[in-house]
Amino acid sequence: MAAVIAPEVGSQQGPSRPSKSSEVPLLPTHLVVLINGILSSAQDWKYAKEELSKRLGKNVYVYASMSNSWFNTLHGIDVAGRRLAEEIRGVVRSHPSLVRISFVAHSLGGLIARYAVSVLYTSLPPHHPVLIASKAAQSNGSPPKTAQTNGSSREIAQTNGSQPEVQFSSGSPPEIAESNGSLPNREKLSRPVELPTIAGLEPVAFVTLASPHLGVRGNKQLPFLLGLKPLETLAAPIAPLVVGRTGRQLFLTDGNSRRPPLLLKMSRDCREGPFVSSLRCFQLRVLYANAGYDHMVGWRTSCIRRERELPKLPSRPVDKRYRHVVSIENCPEVPLASASVLDAPSSAGPMGAGEINFRQWRGIGDTHDLLEEEMVAGLQQVAWRRVDVSFTGALFPFMAHHSIQVKHKVLHWEGAGVIAHLADTLRSLEEGHAAVFLEAKL
Repeated sequence: MAAVIAPEVGSQQGPSRPSKSSEVPLLPTHLVVLINGILSSAQDWKYAKEELSKRLGKNVYVYASMSNSWFNTLHGIDVAGRRLAEEIRGVVRSHPSLVRISFVAHSLGGLIARYAVSVLYTSLPPHHPVLIASKAAQSNGSPPKTAQTNGSSREIAQTNGSQPEVQFSSGSPPEIAESNGSLPNREKLSRPVELPTIAGLEPVAFVTLASPHLGVRGNKQLPFLLGLKPLETLAAPIAPLVVGRTGRQLFLTDGNSRRPPLLLKMSRDCREGPFVSSLRCFQLRVLYANAGYDHMVGWRTSCIRRERELPKLPSRPVDKRYRHVVSIENCPEVPLASASVLDAPSSAGPMGAGEINFRQWRGIGDTHDLLEEEMVAGLQQVAWRRVDVSFTGALFPFMAHHSIQVKHKVLHWEGAGVIAHLADTLRSLEEGHAAVFLEAKL
């Protein structure tokens, strides 16, 4: 619960109130970006956007991304991710009051968001001139210039539209403390420049709803194929004809004998991007996953679990306020085992000191089980909160893929409890942040 500062006692006539003309409008400091799924648009977030805006208050700017609508989602996860990153840079530039950022993504949007945050991620190396100047300024008792307003710290993440030239290693930057300790005004109390940023902002929450993080190639990962191996085998070559380059990436067929598929690369820090480090820098990462009735995305791929790790779920919700939310599990990070298909050098040649190398990579062939294991191991390097959703007993359970987002208020109303849980999760982070800010002022 956020601390409350009582107003000072005024004269006997009572405290004076500022006139309406002198009131300063409350500017948002926290950007929450909503990302739609495949062949969808920002309009799908209408209900969720209204609920989040209402529950989170004016301090939070809820923005539904518009850069990857409809057929733009078929151009590839990487293309859509870079497009989203550029859109977010524009939003940040036009709202200089923003200091914090969160992502909420549905379906394919979760993969697009993961790629985008790797593009927007900035972690300054110890020898970086900006960091050296900042530390020198702090030792002299003056605030670092990079932490001032006017967007100067954001320019670090936006120079020439790219990240600073930093080698990304299998090691990871220090994780942000769970105390939600950043402050909403850089002029008052600045966030240490050593901490990583996303688009120059403090990363808060990364949330996905029914997103195929492991792709859809494995058994029952694309549920409408009914788990039938002949259909799942035929789907891989047909997918690019239906959903373009994105289809190849989702079915892990975009690799070759010298280049692993994109989703496998996105489970590690590599030359293409700091995919794990950019996730780790968020205070909280949440996976909402449909345990059943989702015809588009399987349970395993949306919750990043192995088959043997799938739990037996209770039949009742965790709280009557969150109908159909049946399980919440906080899972710690799991260090990557040394025996990995991505560890030792391959015939593709060295990739640079500290970067991952791909061992004995000879194409994907029939190795999708191995690829899935590698992706799970890579993505479990960061801690996740897993929220399992079950529409068992719902009036329209087979609408689960869209109900979890409440795509349409009339058709998918049964997912309102999921959105309520999401809103309360984000609000708890806001309240914790506000409490730390008030304590610091006192």
